[in-house]
Amino acid sequence: MTKRRKLRIRPKGIWQLPAAAASPVGRFLIIGILMAGAGVGATMKTVHLLRHSKYFRVKTVETDPSLTFIDGRYWDGLKGESIFTVDLQKFQRGLARQYPQVTQLRVTKYLPDKIVVSAQRRLPFAQAHVKNRTIVLDEKGVILSMSGPPIGGLPLISGVSSDRPMELGLSLGSEEVRAALEIIKEFRNYPGLSAYPITKVHAANLLNISFYLSNDLKIVLDRDHIARKMKLLNAVLSQGSLDFKDIKYIDLRFKEPIIGKRQGKHD
Repeated sequence: MTKRRKLRIRPKGIWQLPAAAASPVGRFLIIGILMAGAGVGATMKTVHLLRHSKYFRVKTVETDPSLTFIDGRYWDGLKGESIFTVDLQKFQRGLARQYPQVTQLRVTKYLPDKIVVSAQRRLPFAQAHVKNRTIVLDEKGVILSMSGPPIGGLPLISGVSSDRPMELGLSLGSEEVRAALEIIKEFRNYPGLSAYPITKVHAANLLNISFYLSNDLKIVLDRDHIARKMKLLNAVLSQGSLDFKDIKYIDLRFKEPIIGKRQGKHD
């Protein structure tokens, strides 16, 4: 008599785990996956709630006192936006592009609803005549303005050129400009020279740079050792015996300065 095999029929609706999944390691992995999925879901929900919470919307924008020249409406675009979605890098680039007078710019978020903008203002230091335009520069040669007439009281640099495109907020990048700016800076280091400030600098030839003081005295020098030559000029002009009406120029390119007398004023 043939033996009949008994068929095991699994009840419908009951989920059976594969053998590997039924092991302790398999169960652990499945539980871990489920917990990870639940964690991701909870995180996404939390992020959504934070971004849309009124508690984290920007209410205050504190700015450095030196930035009062910026239109206050510029900051209005930040107010009411979620502090988590504010793109600080994009904001900084836009601010620097629109206001080239700003330097050392730093924008920081402070939870829950405040943004602090710290910076310093670039100050006009000199102006240069380039490509038939008068541009205003800070002490590092950064372009602050490219329109308007010459500004009284700022030294005018001439005889310079630039192969770079001239854009607000960028350095002019000319060796002649750098030399002229260094001359002005070193000259201003001596309070005794302040009575006759520099009015213009001609720097077309770095071996024969000339600048003029407010009393029309011409100073000649070259690109090298500018700081030492300004010290020497201070010593020469401090001599009480000098009569500026008799002096046409002072040449600092030699070991001993050469003082050129006006015509008819030779000793």
